[in-house]
Amino acid sequence: MQEYPLLFIPTEPELRRYKGNGGGDPQYPFRTPSDHAARIQTLFDAAWAANEQAVEQYVLPLPVKKGIYLQVKGAAGKDLATKSLDSSRGDYTLLNVKQLVENDAKTTVATIFIPNEKKENFTKKIQSYATELTIKGNPKNGELIGGIEGIRLALLDDFWTEDSAEMPREVPQWCELWLKDDETVEAVRRFEHQAEYLQIEYSKASRLSFPERTIILAKLNREAFHKLLQISSDIAECRLAREPAEFFLDLTPREQADWASALLGNSFFGAEPVSVCILDTGVNNGHPLLVPVLGDEDMHAVCPDWGAHDHAGHGTGMAGIATYGNLAEALASADSITISHCLESCKICPPRNDLPKELYGFVTVKAVQQARDAAPERKRQVCMAVSAPSPFANKGEPTSWSAAIDRLAAGVGDDTKYLVLLSAGNVRNREDWANYPDSNLAMSVEDPAQSWNALTVGAFTNFTQLGNQADDPVAVAPQGGLSPLSRTSCKWAPQRPPKPDVVFEGGNIARSADGFCCTHDALSVLTTSSQMPHRLFANFDATSAATAEAAWFAAQLQLAYPEAWPETIRALMVHSAEWTPAMREQFAPGASKTEIAKLKRICGHGVPSLQRAARCLNNSLVLVAEREFMPFRYFDENVGKLAEGMQLQMFDLPWPKEALQDLAETPVTLRITLSYFIEPSPGQRGWDSKYRYASHGLRFEVCGPHESLQDFEKRINRAAREEEEDVPAPPRDAALSERWGIGRNGRNSGSVHSDYWEGTGAEIAACNRVAVFPVGGWWKTRTHLKKADSLARYSLIISLHTEAQDVDIYTPVKVAIDNQVQIPVVIPV
Repeated sequence: MQEYPLLFIPTEPELRRYKGNGGGDPQYPFRTPSDHAARIQTLFDAAWAANEQAVEQYVLPLPVKKGIYLQVKGAAGKDLATKSLDSSRGDYTLLNVKQLVENDAKTTVATIFIPNEKKENFTKKIQSYATELTIKGNPKNGELIGGIEGIRLALLDDFWTEDSAEMPREVPQWCELWLKDDETVEAVRRFEHQAEYLQIEYSKASRLSFPERTIILAKLNREAFHKLLQISSDIAECRLAREPAEFFLDLTPREQADWASALLGNSFFGAEPVSVCILDTGVNNGHPLLVPVLGDEDMHAVCPDWGAHDHAGHGTGMAGIATYGNLAEALASADSITISHCLESCKICPPRNDLPKELYGFVTVKAVQQARDAAPERKRQVCMAVSAPSPFANKGEPTSWSAAIDRLAAGVGDDTKYLVLLSAGNVRNREDWANYPDSNLAMSVEDPAQSWNALTVGAFTNFTQLGNQADDPVAVAPQGGLSPLSRTSCKWAPQRPPKPDVVFEGGNIARSADGFCCTHDALSVLTTSSQMPHRLFANFDATSAATAEAAWFAAQLQLAYPEAWPETIRALMVHSAEWTPAMREQFAPGASKTEIAKLKRICGHGVPSLQRAARCLNNSLVLVAEREFMPFRYFDENVGKLAEGMQLQMFDLPWPKEALQDLAETPVTLRITLSYFIEPSPGQRGWDSKYRYASHGLRFEVCGPHESLQDFEKRINRAAREEEEDVPAPPRDAALSERWGIGRNGRNSGSVHSDYWEGTGAEIAACNRVAVFPVGGWWKTRTHLKKADSLARYSLIISLHTEAQDVDIYTPVKVAIDNQVQIPVVIPV
């Protein structure tokens, strides 16, 4: 069947205002205001007195902190008004929020800072709660004061947002200090002055800045941290600085050197401005298969003293696959191969065990900037298979590293956006391989692969062929199944993004008759070796191999569509992915919504297909829309200026209605993928509607076959409110969601959303209206940051596919698009 290019929609969607979301109904304990206010006032006064006593006993030739750190505790099983604990006027600042479990009930605990001059303001809140009523007859400040169960002076452990057992004791360790002050320059200057007096070692170059948070690397023990808290008013939280995991590689040689000569003879190398930027252990670019794609001018290292060569072999292994894709197939093929992209290498892993005293988020961003400065004209796919264990990643929560990658991908600061491909991390121990797949489900994706904006790559395998003798080992995973080497996000809470996003070949594990598990040549991926000229090829496996192939895949899409956005390349990869029969049999045999949600957290959206991602067929149509709009502001024509509000974009798509109607009851699959990059705001301040990590969220909905435009808009309003308030959809809306394979609840985490509907031609003929709408984020709620008028851009992919061969759903849409006259819609900024 003839192949055609993807169809990019030229017309602009209609901008429409809508009501959007409201607030939920928090649960607070019943109180007698006068009694409760008296108790809270007593606790508050005692904490203030204890702080003053501590300040008097602490003699330093430096100013002490100009206020008090307090721990505020909610009632068990009830809500704490964390929003109200952060005053935009500076009366008090919310620093971090924790969830504790006490007597099988969740308890919310917050750490706040109150400046000395604002003490009376908080006292007035307590007094008003006891003596005044609102218009509705409720106690004034009822959510704030009524939700508080206890107040005390904050302790060191209140700032430590990891397991308290990991807090440094006597021996100093490198830690991440999260400063609260939004005046970044002044807060950093104060810290440097304090650190130098206290003789605290810190990294002067390595620093990350986010909205209302600046992260600095400092070497602390318990005593030094205590002293710092006595004099600093800027500390929000503290975490242990994590180190990247070791590389577990088997570089056994496999093939002869003449294979490389034959492959080079069949290869044609272009010079398109598309690159794969590999952040790793360096690359030995003298390898004959890498010489044409990686010049010395594209070899970098974040620390020049390291050298740009590959000291461990891992980066060179990544390079071979990122250049040729499936290298074994390329070597065996007699067909010519065209390679039009190039490689860039930036060494981020040091040649010795002593890691740099820098934040790895800072190192990662610096590496990409080096490559960009050397060749600013290139469209680069950033590829990194370096990861580290982290208690935050174990729960899918952001870290400084993952947030830095989100910020890099979104182009915050310089508007240069990137597709960043990250490995999900590996299952490394033989004992865990023997417990496949239970061990995979129990071992979480590693830091920084919980990044919202990155494309996280896991591993599956088609390698199962070993010997035929009775005593020969057997493959652990079935053909097409999850690789025994791949991690998952099964243990994460539902609101965390499901990771990995997709899976590529990562090899299998061999198990002998006595149960011993190990890697095997026949079950590993072939790649280039760093140890030439002694050997040119090596075994490579796990999520590193999978991530390298994903980077090659992304480069092919960028070459096919040079102007496509990074959001679009990510969307096409996810959109083209499908679960193998083995994956469905392993993890979703009943195909229920619950099983499909679990399958997404194990295998992502499945295995991408380059043909499905890059081309259309007569019976397979792919539409692409790249758009931007202002989700939280609109232009009010009555007053001629921007106003607060929410708006959506409504697409009336060119649609092969007649061809679909002719298919009648023939099955047709409608699939939609929405991809966008969020601006991150990390920090352990809770995950409620105000302090959420993402700047904004976008969602899509499709107008039903028998749904009016008015009813469709009402349903969108309900969907936005339901998501904010975490309440079930009404029966009719739930029924419309049920027709989707994943469903609204299963698809709406993270910043890439994909779902499919298997209907009939007659049903889908009437489904040409698609809406993209916002559901909130800190751009909207943290108004003092003045980001509500920011533009949000996204990529929307819509595809139709039928197995029927005697149908053409492509040509009618192509003709309609060719006849359309684009009318630009000016969005005021």
